[in-house]
Amino acid sequence: MATSSIEPVPSKQHFTALPSREESRTIAQKHFEEYVVRPIEDKPFVAEDTQKERDRLWGRWAQHCNDIGVDNQRSWLNFVLRPQDSDTQAPFRSFLRTYVELSVQKRPVLNDREYEYKKTLNSAFSLTEVWRRLVASADHEVMKKRRRDEPAQADIFRLRWISKDEGSREGPAYLLVKWIFTELAVEIGLDTNPTYQKIAMTGTDVGVTLQTLWSRANDIPCNPETRVSFHAIILLAAIGGFRPGTLLNLTYSQFHVTVVRDPTNSARTQIVVTINIKRNKIKETAKTSRARNGGSIGFSITLIPNCTFCLASLILTRGVQTNGFDPDFTTVDQIFDRPNLEHVDFVPLRWKTDMLEEKIFPMSYKTLNDLWHRVLLVTGAREDARLYSLRVGTGANLDGVLSDALRNYVLSHTTHVFESSYQSFRVRADLMQLAFKADAGNHSQLFARLCDVSLGRDTNAPANISVEEERQFEERKDITELRNAIKKTIDPKERARLRTNLNNLFKTLGQLKLQDNRTKYFEQVEPKDTQLTRSARLTRKKLLYH
Repeated sequence: MATSSIEPVPSKQHFTALPSREESRTIAQKHFEEYVVRPIEDKPFVAEDTQKERDRLWGRWAQHCNDIGVDNQRSWLNFVLRPQDSDTQAPFRSFLRTYVELSVQKRPVLNDREYEYKKTLNSAFSLTEVWRRLVASADHEVMKKRRRDEPAQADIFRLRWISKDEGSREGPAYLLVKWIFTELAVEIGLDTNPTYQKIAMTGTDVGVTLQTLWSRANDIPCNPETRVSFHAIILLAAIGGFRPGTLLNLTYSQFHVTVVRDPTNSARTQIVVTINIKRNKIKETAKTSRARNGGSIGFSITLIPNCTFCLASLILTRGVQTNGFDPDFTTVDQIFDRPNLEHVDFVPLRWKTDMLEEKIFPMSYKTLNDLWHRVLLVTGAREDARLYSLRVGTGANLDGVLSDALRNYVLSHTTHVFESSYQSFRVRADLMQLAFKADAGNHSQLFARLCDVSLGRDTNAPANISVEEERQFEERKDITELRNAIKKTIDPKERARLRTNLNNLFKTLGQLKLQDNRTKYFEQVEPKDTQLTRSARLTRKKLLYH
């Protein structure tokens, strides 16, 4: 979140006695004098990465205004006062078009040219997000001050960003959204269709992914701790649809392990783990009013027979391996043997104090994302799916089973957001059966399987490039130049930088070659599928017309 320059103080102050009246007056006077000279810092309440991106865009905007000779702040005031005039629109329209045309990067390719310059911003949706963030920066940098200085006209100085999904009202900023989609996209060839289809990962898909993580470990290199962390984080994402940002910094203090008497057999015990997930992407009003149950959601799990999906066993095993319990357990089985419940039905197990704020499943977002796509590739998936697909799949699982209110609470969003942003492109239901009832037959198992992304996977698809293909990279001029530069340099830091560049280049080239191999592989197997489809068509014709 946006950080403050103020040094924090302990939230709990200890008094040896109640302050006297004179001491109370002194405390009050001290704080009054402090705040008289220190106004509230008016900073946006957004994630740190979001603020960095806004700052970057604001810098690009300021440079653009300098290039075209206009005032970067006065332009916003002119625009909000006369949004329909072309001269007030021009700075922003020219900025957005220039931003697209300069979004070019030098990228390695596999042909003899070795490099090509490619435009990286090709979607009207992506450009709209650039405009959205620039508008947010302008509201903070320009409009807030004007609304404060002229409160009687405060409503005039609002850019009124309203997206298509949020309502039909329009404001000055939204004029450019319409222009992006209806005019600019045509002029410079921006795609106005979503660049990806929303996919919902099913329980079957999650199972295939996690089983591949372990069965094909040689093709998915990582250390054991990272493998277990990835397994646990994917399960958490599949269970509750939790966003990656809420799962990457989980600490032991967020997991509460208890031994509970089995209600069906008083002689047995059950181990229950209650997990508290801190929310993110909570609107500012909810944060300040504490309206979201303290900003976290809790749920409980227990041990289940299927080890692939048993999150509780991963938590207990990690606790035992790190000697996190107080007192220690050397095996998970020992947890069942002690403590003795005796006359109570519930006994909590404690973590060691110094473990409470340690990360239980440490992992960076980059590692999580890289591993996710690598595992999907090794499964033989024909199409790539984002981590977001786990959240979409969870939404589908919860919808219609939980109440809308509880579904929204678990997913931490509104009904409007769910209906507009969490629908997979594939409808799960058998619409034929709904339309024609018994006449359409019962194909429930078939349609359930059709929802699985893993249905179309081919485990024979290439997962690695050959040694010979990697050796051929040495024939490239850029590789030769980097190796020569490494040999010549005597500066250790420069040598390390060049080695990093070389390794990254090899990695990129390997990914390009592997993708090329997979594309060719699937093209080769497709004709067989097509032939089968033609045969099926002939059989259907015979059944219908003979």
